[in-house]
Amino acid sequence: MVSSVLVVIFYGLRLALLTLALEKIDVSVSYAIWSGVGIALAASDAAPLQPVGSS
Repeated sequence: MVSSVLVVIFYGLRLALLTLALEKIDVSVSYAIWSGVGIALAASDAAPLQPVGSS
């Protein structure tokens, strides 16, 4: 239950911060940064999930 509440809070926070960022930079630049950070975080999170025995 706590994690669901945190997800909603952080989604609201990221939307507010994205709105503030879009006042200063173009949508294409912000989308590229947003995608790059998301891919980097997803890749770093997936690293411990490698099969046993692989190096």
